Amino acid sequence: MQLKSLREKIQKTQKEVAEQLQIQRTKYARYENAESEPNIETLIKLADFYKVTVDELIGHNVPYHISKVDFSNSQLTLVEEIKNLNEAQITKVMAYVQGLKDGKNN
Repeated sequence: MQLKSLREKIQKTQKEVAEQLQIQRTKYARYENAESEPNIETLIKLADFYKVTVDELIGHNVPYHISKVDFSNSQLTLVEEIKNLNEAQITKVMAYVQGLKDGKNN
């Protein structure tokens, strides 16, 4: 599992993560050091906490999947909104975003 890198990415200590998950820090440390494996309930809690899938958490490669941990909450909200658009609307959004990147939109 990639718990340590996920934890370091969000700049949390083992103690902080363990408290959020309501488990002992030593238990979390054993998961992080691959000395113990979490049960499915804890895997789901970990995945939810780190905003990743269980597959990502355990290192199972899922092709074409983007990790939520790489995005801010507002970016994730934007993605959810885009999912409700039709192709013509998505084309307009893409043109607008390109304009923003090119400095053409204010």
